Amino acid sequence: MEKAVTTEARRHGEDVRRRWVVPVVIVLQLLLGLLLAGTSVTVVMQVRKPEIAKEPGAVQGLIIGASFLAVPAILLLIGSWGLRKRRRWGWWIALLTDVAVFATLVYSAFSENSIDREEVVFAILFALVCVALLLPVVRKSCEVQGAGATSS
Repeated sequence: MEKAVTTEARRHGEDVRRRWVVPVVIVLQLLLGLLLAGTSVTVVMQVRKPEIAKEPGAVQGLIIGASFLAVPAILLLIGSWGLRKRRRWGWWIALLTDVAVFATLVYSAFSENSIDREEVVFAILFALVCVALLLPVVRKSCEVQGAGATSS
């Protein structure tokens, strides 16, 4: 049975020794999406604090900030689901969302002339996931089933 799986994987151009990379990328993508979603929920919960609720401008700002976090979070979760299903659209959504979030974090760090440790950690995480998505084994994993299969 193992020999059949190995032969099938080689026929599709996968390196059997590096097949572990794809699930790791999917899990990282999922974790980043959950992290952004959790951050968005945390920001919304800040609205309930009495000192923030007194200022209407602060409430609006927090709600806008939470929505700006929620959009990439949803896209990251959709992308990780598409990667899990080995669909090309999932790879594209994941890559474009990761690049956009990475670019936003880098721009934010340099435009404010103050680099926060949290922004650097997030930027490094998103950069690593972008690089991992561009690895041939990850790209090919989405092309194998996406080319001819129509079932989910």
